[in-house]
Amino acid sequence: VEDVKLNLIPNLNDIKSGGDGLVELAHTKHIKPIAYIDWKLIDKYEIQNGMTKGKPREKIVNVEKMLELITASKKTNEQ
Repeated sequence: VEDVKLNLIPNLNDIKSGGDGLVELAHTKHIKPIAYIDWKLIDKYEIQNGMTKGKPREKIVNVEKMLELITASKKTNEQ
């Protein structure tokens, strides 16, 4: 609701529904979505990192770090 009030979403009627609409909205905002498998990689890393600290997980709070983790994993899998 706040996004609409702040005009971050110009008109809800102009947005397509479903996944296609979400992908289009992300594209217009220059947001590159990640795949579920990429999210699972981040999740696994956070859980493993947390275990070393005696915690359920250690969240990665830096988006660049998340993307670096995904990129490094893809490079390793390509070799």
